[in-house]
Amino acid sequence: MFIRKKENISKRTGLCSTYYELVESIRTENGSTNRVLLYLGKLEITLAEQKTLSSIIDRKVKGFSREVRFSDKIEELAELIYQKYKQKFGRPQLEKGNDESEEEQYTFLKESLETGYHRSIGLELVGMHFWKMLKFEKILKSCDFSLSQIELAEIAILGRLISPGSEKHMVWWFNKQSSLAEFLQLEKIGLGKDRLYRIGDKLLEHKSEIERSLRKNLKSLHILIDRVYLYDLTNTYFEGNKLNSTLCK
Repeated sequence: MFIRKKENISKRTGLCSTYYELVESIRTENGSTNRVLLYLGKLEITLAEQKTLSSIIDRKVKGFSREVRFSDKIEELAELIYQKYKQKFGRPQLEKGNDESEEEQYTFLKESLETGYHRSIGLELVGMHFWKMLKFEKILKSCDFSLSQIELAEIAILGRLISPGSEKHMVWWFNKQSSLAEFLQLEKIGLGKDRLYRIGDKLLEHKSEIERSLRKNLKSLHILIDRVYLYDLTNTYFEGNKLNSTLCK
């Protein structure tokens, strides 16, 4: 089931009018064909919204539950079209209680599957686990970090571990690819790189204190023995004809 955009050019005026239809693919003796279910008239939607709307209506008609919610505009439009569908065709397929087998009810074509709004979560969960074990939040609070600054620091640090790159890359990773925002209280989608620059400066300002606390917490988790290594540099030499090189001297 999908929404199809149609254009009609008037032979009399030459003007082009656009309207939308709710369509389903069916099999006949002569092969597959499309059947118009509802005429939807004019819709002010983009191509991406058209695909999202089709997916929502298809799941409503088939009686499938959904966890992801979209904008109020799309959700309201989907519900309006779904109500029109129910008035014409009745209740969703899975609510009819017919004798079809479960396998028949869930039959689908793999070519019709597509993904949308997919985000990574595995590495984020691992990173947050060690963030808690090392008591990062407590360490940063002792350095007078606010809750917002602690969350920004978590984004900056986990971002460097999970998807290393510049601040610009990290903004893209957090806003478009990672699910980290789902686990934060304040920082949601819409992070800008300037705030990452500022939190980086603040982390650098408290670098020594943070490292000492991390070392202490790490030693409480693992048996670590402090060692001092001395390296003799007397055998280090330069090759080349850098006769006037201050560095070589």
